[in-house]
Amino acid sequence: QNPGVLDAVAQALQMFGTPEPGDAVVVIAQDLEGNKTTSPRKIAKELHDHQVRMFGLALGPVSAKNIVAGGQTMTPYGLSTSSVAGELVYDTGDQDYYPLTHDSGGIVLSAMNGSLQRTYNMKDVKLQQELAYKAQVVSNMVDSYYRFELDPMSPAKAEDLIVLPSDSLQKQFPQMFLLYPHQVGPCS
Repeated sequence: QNPGVLDAVAQALQMFGTPEPGDAVVVIAQDLEGNKTTSPRKIAKELHDHQVRMFGLALGPVSAKNIVAGGQTMTPYGLSTSSVAGELVYDTGDQDYYPLTHDSGGIVLSAMNGSLQRTYNMKDVKLQQELAYKAQVVSNMVDSYYRFELDPMSPAKAEDLIVLPSDSLQKQFPQMFLLYPHQVGPCS
């Protein structure tokens, strides 16, 4: 029997030795279901332990929504803040693809999102061009390196630092993907 996608990712992660900058896996799949020996939680731990970024090219629908959302509504008793967790839980596609990639420092692009207004035929030249372009985008993200500067006057401890783009950079590129919104570990 063929392994599920995450089963194959688990096997691939075992091939990595000592963590090196740039270690990454690229997963090209419709969804992450059908696993027999692993789970998304185990893969998230393995990605973290091996310090490997996961990137994806989804050939099916994935959701990039946050699983926890909240909102404010007006009730007969006044303004109410409520949690709507469970109502927006990845209802537009695979629920594990986005968090596994994002939380490891990568990202997933949806190449074929399952739109009802479109058919997906691999003989379609336009679809082939779109897939080639999105595959190149993923490749460019994997090949990118990151450089940042620390302000030596900052009173924060190294373990409290979070990498964020400057305001001017965010204004210049409002639609950019931030692949490393993670805390910085102890620096030497």
